[in-house]
Amino acid sequence: MWIGIEILVRTIVGALFIAAGFAKLSATAGWRQDWLASYELVPGMLIRPIAWAVPLTEVVVGIWLLLGAFGRVSVLAAVAVLVTVTVAVFSALLRGLQVSCGCFGTLGDLISWRIVVRNLLFIAALSGLAAHGLSATITMFGASTQLVVIAMLFAVVALLSWRQHHPAHDTERIPVAANSPDTRRVEMPPL
Repeated sequence: MWIGIEILVRTIVGALFIAAGFAKLSATAGWRQDWLASYELVPGMLIRPIAWAVPLTEVVVGIWLLLGAFGRVSVLAAVAVLVTVTVAVFSALLRGLQVSCGCFGTLGDLISWRIVVRNLLFIAALSGLAAHGLSATITMFGASTQLVVIAMLFAVVALLSWRQHHPAHDTERIPVAANSPDTRRVEMPPL
């Protein structure tokens, strides 16, 4: 019975983290920076790096959680992300800010107490997993195998994000013949 609850919680929260991270990565860098700045918690010089780090962290932690990689560490990392986000939302609500949740990128609603309650429920469920320990995990494989699998998944995420934000690379100049300086445009199909 426990293993079913564990897999359900890890799947729901892990999938939400991955979806949230992808949604933020699919938004423009300007939108991410404006969204983060709207919470009025991060110093200006840190907005740009943190605006990149938040969605990447969500994707990585979501993958860790789904795989159960690194055992309790993945659960504690997810709890740390949720606590950070919940504190930011709680703080903004107390200060009366009308800001986008940003939960799913540009699709996010305005922050509300409902988001705080939802996150607290996720934190409680994850804390239960951390206390009990994980059963069904990739940790049955060695640490090097775990790192390779996670690195491969992260590389796919990075490639998809890069392709989405660099549409100018969808067309390339290729030579007509090996020794010809003439070039023509060839449309490359999207990934």
